Amino acid sequence: MLLKKHKKLIALSATILISCFLLLAIYGKVFHPSEKIKKLEHWVSFFEICFIIALFIYRNHWPMWVIIAVMFASFAGYSIFWYSIKLPCACMGTLIPYASSLYFFLDLIFFILSLGMAYLLQIKRSALYFWGFLGGAFFLIGYAFAEKIYQKFILL
Repeated sequence: MLLKKHKKLIALSATILISCFLLLAIYGKVFHPSEKIKKLEHWVSFFEICFIIALFIYRNHWPMWVIIAVMFASFAGYSIFWYSIKLPCACMGTLIPYASSLYFFLDLIFFILSLGMAYLLQIKRSALYFWGFLGGAFFLIGYAFAEKIYQKFILL
């Protein structure tokens, strides 16, 4: 199959694509932070930098891709909470305000892309189903985390 023949090139391309969006998010959080959650945004930026480095190092291994999928599932839960209450999620700081629905769809696309990369890199189907289900659980965790942020920092 053509995809399996070029899986290293596809993995590199997916890594570059995801890294570009994460770098944009890091730039927004560092240079255009939301004032109420500035400290959180700096910690998340550090976490995202670590993920970019790990993704470039382990891009040809399916375990990295399922971890990335779970991360984007939690990001999607976080952004859909903010979209549901019609406030910006600050996913890119204040660089691109009021785009929570855009961030949700990007996170969803990257979740699916990451699971697809894990499949391309030979994960067993049963494990893929497990990680997809775990992604759903982390979606709910991201949603609950956003609600706590809203209650603790925004409502004050």
